Amino acid sequence: MFSKHLRILRKNLNLSQHQLATKLNLASDEFLSIDANTVSRWERGIIKPTLSKQLRILRCFTTDLMPYLKSLNHPISSDKLNRLLYTRFQNVNIRLATASYKKTAIEKKIAIEEMPLFDAPNDHTIDDIKYLHTELDIGYPGLFDINLYQYHRDKKAIGKKFINKDTKALIGHSVSLIFDGGFIESSVKKTLYL
Repeated sequence: MFSKHLRILRKNLNLSQHQLATKLNLASDEFLSIDANTVSRWERGIIKPTLSKQLRILRCFTTDLMPYLKSLNHPISSDKLNRLLYTRFQNVNIRLATASYKKTAIEKKIAIEEMPLFDAPNDHTIDDIKYLHTELDIGYPGLFDINLYQYHRDKKAIGKKFINKDTKALIGHSVSLIFDGGFIESSVKKTLYL
């Protein structure tokens, strides 16, 4: 079924087998070894990739995988499904990791207050945000090297913090930097050596 679905998808996209292989090569390092011969063998049903790889291949060309998934004839026995569900939801290690001594209560709705982030040059909220980004290893490390308070005063940055009205705890933030088009264009040209 993969062979038929791949051929139809390729023809709908007006791609040759070589073009499809090239698109896959560019989509992921996992697909670097795929060439037109491999695509031809897939379409003729001589060989086929694993089911998970089939899905990753199709995902490169479409976001709607339902027609393909519905065409699969892989009934899962109830034993396999029961083992999977038991492993996922009844596993002792998972239950221990997520267990708590406290009874979890249904939380009431939280009243949230939106406030400016850059109130003062020494706003400690910026330190909290920097810590969060460092802990999660996300964002741009250089962002905190610039003086965001001064950027805000110069109308180059907008910052909001969202706090719990009752506890005054920080529950979210938003930082936006503002650049004019000329600055972005010149920066891109410098980066691309144009």
